[in-house]
Amino acid sequence: MKLLLTLVLLVFYTGNIQSTNLNDSPRPVTRTSIMDKNGNGVIRTQILFNRTTSREEVISTCTFLAKENTQLTFDRLEIGKSVFGVFGRNRLKYLSGSIELPDGSIQKFKAGGVFAFHSVKIIYSNQMDSKSFLIEMIEIID
Repeated sequence: MKLLLTLVLLVFYTGNIQSTNLNDSPRPVTRTSIMDKNGNGVIRTQILFNRTTSREEVISTCTFLAKENTQLTFDRLEIGKSVFGVFGRNRLKYLSGSIELPDGSIQKFKAGGVFAFHSVKIIYSNQMDSKSFLIEMIEIID
């Protein structure tokens, strides 16, 4: 009986640890806080879409960024089966869109095509004191 009670409490406790995560961002989004040489706080955000990114992760990433007034929009987003479009897991095959930061800066990107889609990495930073934004890099690997 003690063992059963211990197991139930352990499962409940680990479930609470996972639900109190401080970083509620979806899997494709990574955040880093750093200090620049002037002592100002900078938050660097990285968005990574690769072949294993699911449709739900794309949607949750767009929703998460929209809450912060960052718009990630797609002109074309193609998800299909990995083997000849018939068999295998659903994978990202083609991405075409843009990211718009709260200060109005926009950058377009396009990845994928006939043969392969590997990944798209978007990195932007936010100066905490001045509320300025900068798109640092968009890396596309086909």
